[in-house]
Amino acid sequence: MLDHVFIDHPTAPQLLTDPKDISDAVVDHFQNAVPIKSTPSSHISALSDRWHSEYSPMDTVSPAIYDSLLSPLLWING
Repeated sequence: MLDHVFIDHPTAPQLLTDPKDISDAVVDHFQNAVPIKSTPSSHISALSDRWHSEYSPMDTVSPAIYDSLLSPLLWING
């Protein structure tokens, strides 16, 4: 749990110690640290190089592991 937060503002740096102020600063940081695109990428090729490599299929994982996910469900009455 955080007991203090330093806000490195160019003209008004602050050291927050009040739990409510700390909570508000943390929420603000995580809501605004990374801008959200108005239209998310619709295909992996639209991602930046960094994320394209993260979301590309791994050569070491066989695509066959997903085959059973495409099989119809079997209902078993017990």
